[in-house]
Amino acid sequence: MDGTFGYSDEEGAQAFALDAKLPAREIERRRKHLMQIQRRISKKKKKALVGQEFDLLLEGISDESDLLLEGRTPMHAPKSTAKCL
Repeated sequence: MDGTFGYSDEEGAQAFALDAKLPAREIERRRKHLMQIQRRISKKKKKALVGQEFDLLLEGISDESDLLLEGRTPMHAPKSTAKCL
């Protein structure tokens, strides 16, 4: 998950016309709480993958080091920045 976005008024969106708006501070608190929950979910799912083997589409040498190669598994979305080293 790349992240979450706090609500902001967008003309044309149904919520734009609502009178009761949450304060920016509450929007940010909720966004951070959601990300905290998502990090726990992601950690648990990734832990379950340890020790498994996956087919990998090799993309080339890593920017991190010439000693590493980068690639993607079928789990990675084509436009995702996530890579395997």
